[in-house]
Amino acid sequence: MPALRLAFSQSAARWLLGGLLASLAAGACAAPALSAEPAECTAIDESVLEQAYAQWTREAAQALREHANALAARGDPRSLLMAMYVMRAIDADPLDQSQSASDSDKQRQLYLQAVREGQPAEPAALWLSQSLCAGKKTPADKPGAAAQPGEFRSLQANCDPQALLERLAQQEPDNAAPWLALAALHPEGSAGREQALQRAAEAPRALFYERRLGPLLHEAFQNVAWPEPPKQLELASLFLPDSFLTLNEKERISDTYAVGLWAAVPYHGVMEMRQMCGQTGPAGRKPPAAATTPLRQQQCRTIAARVAAEPDNLVLRQTVALALLVQLTEGEPQQARWKEELRQRRWLMEGWLPNYTDKYDLRATLLRPEAEVMRQRLREAGQPETAPAGWLPLSERKAASGKAGG
Repeated sequence: MPALRLAFSQSAARWLLGGLLASLAAGACAAPALSAEPAECTAIDESVLEQAYAQWTREAAQALREHANALAARGDPRSLLMAMYVMRAIDADPLDQSQSASDSDKQRQLYLQAVREGQPAEPAALWLSQSLCAGKKTPADKPGAAAQPGEFRSLQANCDPQALLERLAQQEPDNAAPWLALAALHPEGSAGREQALQRAAEAPRALFYERRLGPLLHEAFQNVAWPEPPKQLELASLFLPDSFLTLNEKERISDTYAVGLWAAVPYHGVMEMRQMCGQTGPAGRKPPAAATTPLRQQQCRTIAARVAAEPDNLVLRQTVALALLVQLTEGEPQQARWKEELRQRRWLMEGWLPNYTDKYDLRATLLRPEAEVMRQRLREAGQPETAPAGWLPLSERKAASGKAGG
């Protein structure tokens, strides 16, 4: 999981309002957030707060429905996908029971409209087919495994992820990502897998879709007619991150919903790449013979190098690709380059986490490349953006410590 996603969850709305109830009930501080005066804390009736939150949630759900209808009325695939996510936000909080069966039907309808035949679809909608389709195929190399339900369980649409990915590959033939996902749907040794992997290797870029989805979700929640926060929850603002002080209340709510939904989007293409390209199989077993051929190794090196080089890919994707390149170049001179790049990515991830603060701007997770944001945080903390000479990642430090102790 990338570092940024450790900080956010799908239940973002609950964190914003409902998640504060326990703190407020235990004793909320009534002093202004920026005041130098000591905070005066008093107990607050939790039942009153729960009722206020429940009322706000009902009004917010209606505002989301109306906003989704306005987006859907535009009729273009991008707006339809935004409308689907706005409807999705109604049940972003697992404790919220306000979403009805008709809301779930509306989500399904909007998604199917966004990917309907006869028009170029929003690429992110086609990519999401891997988790939104009810009959999602299991990896082709795991025959007999039970199909897992889609991440968005309310969208049990009767759709075919392979057909939708093929449409995406036709729309963006120069992107390795859909070809890589298609390759994973075909069994090892099949012509379908070999053809898809070759197309992935020939593609000049390998850009996955999280970064496209971030701006889309940010746009989706702009101008929602949120209800006014209840008076009983006014003190909640004292517990919000400091960076929120530059935004008004309703902008904070929009950003939190958008980030929560973005963080819930599942990954595709990371484990599949390791499975098709790795030189060791599950539990240390030997990989299929096809995975060790010179052709496959060259295909995998090319694809992994492009995944790692794409600045808009999440750091986790870059790190997995670099680790694979280290493995594939064992004993070769170029391995030193990939080891150093992998060390630098791990420095970003490990160096960023202790410097994370609640001052982090939510919008940065949606609108800017992850590595760029990590480097900025390190600069602000007075830390170098690149790993110092001799620095080792935590896993290697632990391994070295274990050997020394033995």
